[in-house]
Amino acid sequence: MSSDSFVGQTTSEIRTSLDLVSLEKYLQKNLDGFKGPMKSIKQFNSGQSNPTYLLRDVNNHPTVLRRKPPGVLLSPTAHAIEREHLILSAIQSYNEALPASQLNKRVPAPRVYGEVCTDEKVVGSRFYLMEFLEGRIFGDVRLQELAKKDREECWIAAVAALSVTTSFLCP
Repeated sequence: MSSDSFVGQTTSEIRTSLDLVSLEKYLQKNLDGFKGPMKSIKQFNSGQSNPTYLLRDVNNHPTVLRRKPPGVLLSPTAHAIEREHLILSAIQSYNEALPASQLNKRVPAPRVYGEVCTDEKVVGSRFYLMEFLEGRIFGDVRLQELAKKDREECWIAAVAALSVTTSFLCP
């Protein structure tokens, strides 16, 4: 199964446009290891309300771009990618601070690359970049498709991630 075909990770052609020339210039300058030109850009078919894209460079290396929708938002707190970035950064800091003997305590989360790009001229809105991880995405928070034991393990892991994030953001 290709990385583009996991449940919840299917992609299609771009539905919310991006300035690809501007984006590629930004990636060349700000994403370590990016090797242009861009091989492909797809948009994820599912997810919450923020457009999310799978970028592949000439070496087929995947990177995820998560952005606010373009245009005027209904609320200044809507589509808070800055908050997402902050939480993922806290988890990343926690994971990186663990000694080698405690790597089993890592919280599974994608690494973020750099800071939130606030220059809306790059792709039409603020965005951030993160690591692409293969896996399942659950559209129903009740996790009904999982066995009871697996559902419990998912919720225990979610609480652990929240605990880690809280301890890093509110010491």
